[in-house]
Amino acid sequence: MTSIAWTGAQIARTLEADDVLYLADDDQQSQALTAALRGMLPDAPIFFVPSSDALPGDPAPASPANVGVRVSALHALRMVQQHSGRGRIVCVMSGEAAARLYPPPTAFDQALPRIRVGDALSMEQLSAMLDEIGYFADDRVDEPGEMAVRGEVVDIFPADAGCPARIEIAEGQVASIRPYDAVTQRSIGEIAALEIGRETEPAREGEASILNHLGNGVIVFSEKAERR
Repeated sequence: MTSIAWTGAQIARTLEADDVLYLADDDQQSQALTAALRGMLPDAPIFFVPSSDALPGDPAPASPANVGVRVSALHALRMVQQHSGRGRIVCVMSGEAAARLYPPPTAFDQALPRIRVGDALSMEQLSAMLDEIGYFADDRVDEPGEMAVRGEVVDIFPADAGCPARIEIAEGQVASIRPYDAVTQRSIGEIAALEIGRETEPAREGEASILNHLGNGVIVFSEKAERR
């Protein structure tokens, strides 16, 4: 079995001349390889695109966290692709993820909502924005994709984040943004801005493979991905 370190070193060498799409055995291997590559190549744009966690044949959609990470990755990939001075790109995903169709690259042009302390923002505007990108109301926010409105305070768990945040609105402005622990509900600091990942994919106007999002480059398969 090929080691993550050896595979990462081979990808780094290939990256000197070409963009690389690596198809791994599964999402677990993809995440491990992505972490290794980011350690080896801290300045390179490296993207992990997860496969859907929806069960085959099950009408239930993918989880908000799963969709949020995927949409954020494809949005960031689109932004890098449009940068004329970008470096070589690495995209890591499973064979299953590479086999599915996605919204076309232009669907990811729109910037993800970003809230900053001091922004002019009403509770109605914030609630409408969160509803538009797929967030749903709950009494206690402890999972990605949830929000709760209490007076002048909105709790939100961004779909692509590791913890929820509490946004306080005062006199029509964002007064504070505080990440907090989903279990204890205690604040763990204060931040100046919060980017909110989408809980749903952008509306589809056509479909595209991951190759349409990447352009020219080299595709490398793991042993299991190539067999499958």
